[in-house]
Amino acid sequence: MQKWAKYWMAWTNPLRYAFESILTLQLHGKIMDCSNMIPSGDSYTDIPSTSKVCAWLGASIGNDFVRGDEYLDAAFGYSFAHVWRNLGILFGFAVGFLVIEAVGVELCMGYNSTTDLSLKLIVNEKNDF
Repeated sequence: MQKWAKYWMAWTNPLRYAFESILTLQLHGKIMDCSNMIPSGDSYTDIPSTSKVCAWLGASIGNDFVRGDEYLDAAFGYSFAHVWRNLGILFGFAVGFLVIEAVGVELCMGYNSTTDLSLKLIVNEKNDF
């Protein structure tokens, strides 16, 4: 697959924007405790905690926790500031899909449908009384 095609498909996927919004809403302002500090082990017990770092992305030296916003920025490049932008993009996708569906329905109205025909027969049978 061409490199440009991967980027095009990624940017035109509404799930991308929904996923970013869900993650940033869940982890915004959260502090996640770290159970795995680097370096760790029996031979590193004499190292002060100010010289250790958490194994999570976005961690800072000397802290035994990671802020959710810093983790999302370091791991995925997500930002809480994008939540409203993503909502607007999702509404844009919804309106676009509705317009495409409405145009498609209008263009396909010329075809006869068996359901339409059967409903007309039922109505005519009821009116014969």
